[in-house]
Amino acid sequence: MVLKVELDLAEAVNLLKSLASFFLEIRKDFDGYERKGMELCGLTSYKIKRKQIRKLKTDEIRDNEEIYFNERDKFRIHTFYAIIDKLTVEMDHRCQAYIGTLEKFDGLFHLNDVNVTELQEKGRTISKAFCHDIENDIIEELVHLQCHLKSLNLGSNRVAIPENPRTLLKWLKEKELQDIYPNVEILLRIFNTLPISNISAERSFSVLKRIKNLYRTSMIQERVSGLALLCLEGEFTRRISFEETIKLFAFAKSRKKTFLKL
Repeated sequence: MVLKVELDLAEAVNLLKSLASFFLEIRKDFDGYERKGMELCGLTSYKIKRKQIRKLKTDEIRDNEEIYFNERDKFRIHTFYAIIDKLTVEMDHRCQAYIGTLEKFDGLFHLNDVNVTELQEKGRTISKAFCHDIENDIIEELVHLQCHLKSLNLGSNRVAIPENPRTLLKWLKEKELQDIYPNVEILLRIFNTLPISNISAERSFSVLKRIKNLYRTSMIQERVSGLALLCLEGEFTRRISFEETIKLFAFAKSRKKTFLKL
């Protein structure tokens, strides 16, 4: 899921929210997970430890009675709940970061369900957020694109309307409309190329760490990046035939020279 090319920011936010809800459901089902854990490890009860009561000093009085938990409650409160709550907080922290970025592209998701005034306001927000990448014409382009998409649903020749930024960018390229909506096309390319790296558990090892080992410490950054890309897209790389490339490389690097042709 982390390296999925088709995954965009909106889907990432939805997945993070669903994962946070899943953690909350797990938190409510301690009894079920406790039972599964005991079945897995073959235990039927907790190891009972003797309670250690702190001795009072000569002039000290025990004012408040200390609260003691049994072993099951200790595990539930200090381990099970602690892990789930930590995961939930970290997931919410990452989700808020993605939501903050997603809000800048809000105009791309409401082309069919807002009026012109609201769309213009969203266009101003986009123009302000990406002032170094797009021009102020983005406001008029969004309104124009909204009218264009609505016209596709009129008459007898109705066509499927793009539902998300990925399909919208594909539709613009298929219809060759980049010159009509240049700023929208730039904005869509920015959105669809934003990297997503926190959707599922990361690998415990790094692709670059495997490639940049002690035998390649002098390798330049461009080559390391190229090898990393080949490794990340391993499934696609294995389908490519390198026979012609190897022949050209061998011919260019060959030290044998032909001095006499018979």
